[in-house]
Amino acid sequence: MILGMSRFKVANGMEAQVKDAFLHRPHLVDHVPGFLGMETFTEEKDASAFYLLTRWTDAGSFRAWHASPAHHESHRGIPRGLKLDPSFTEIFVLDRLSDAELSPSLRENVDDAGELLASVLGASETLHFLVATGEGMITACNPAIARALAIPETTLVGSSLWDQLAEADGRTLRERFASRRRSPAERFSLSFTSGPKPFTLSCWVDFHPTHFTIVGEPALKRGDGYDEELFGLNNELAVLARENARRGKELDRAKAKLQETLDELHRTHWHLRKISEVLPMCVECGKVKPGEGEWESVADYLRENSLFLSHGCCPECIEKLRANLGTESTG
Repeated sequence: MILGMSRFKVANGMEAQVKDAFLHRPHLVDHVPGFLGMETFTEEKDASAFYLLTRWTDAGSFRAWHASPAHHESHRGIPRGLKLDPSFTEIFVLDRLSDAELSPSLRENVDDAGELLASVLGASETLHFLVATGEGMITACNPAIARALAIPETTLVGSSLWDQLAEADGRTLRERFASRRRSPAERFSLSFTSGPKPFTLSCWVDFHPTHFTIVGEPALKRGDGYDEELFGLNNELAVLARENARRGKELDRAKAKLQETLDELHRTHWHLRKISEVLPMCVECGKVKPGEGEWESVADYLRENSLFLSHGCCPECIEKLRANLGTESTG
């Protein structure tokens, strides 16, 4: 990251007009490749001296913009008739002091993402942002905290933070601010009680000599942990249900195959069942009576119901047939 710094001094008393022009600038540079942010300062002892600081990803991006028509177009808001002290005007390009072998720290990346983070805070539904003076007057806030309190941003800014907080939380912030100890942002649980529905935020608070900044998100409710566990169990249940459905289909296919096999056995091996049945037989004529059917000869029954019958002749019948055939041939 590099810093492009321009300084100039107003020579004809138009400091107020220049200040207004910067406060209402057209923001033409905001979407230029490599641009990270911009701030304008005046000297404490000389209000006519202005310092314009722009942050860029690299020097090449800054110089490309500075030499482009877009740079000249961005000056269209300069008051007419403005005169500058040419001996004071100067441009500096400053490199950030860092170790080239190390990646930028999280802090450096956050500093470079100021425009992005401002957009996120402006659009977020869950991140709540608020700045207040040591006396508790709110000087800035984002839409999320205004919506939660059901107070328009324009009304909330300028009001007292102490009126929005639980008394104990307000007392804690006042005592902490009064200690004037600068330290990394501290974690607090702050309860806001003035809105239509009281709520608690888990907050990080950064204390400064003149103000403090609060960034918070809804506090984790006691049931949220159970909800997360329930969500995990529901996922496991869904996986088991899918597995059971798959196995159920396999079981149905196996049952269908088994039934098909049983049907085939029934068709091809029914005689095994028949053999195991008690078959009534007449002791006089030798006829049999299958089930509810009529009496019939054993030969007819077997011809109809046995798969293993075939044509043939016993030795006695063969001799009789030969004898008969011999008789017929000689006669």
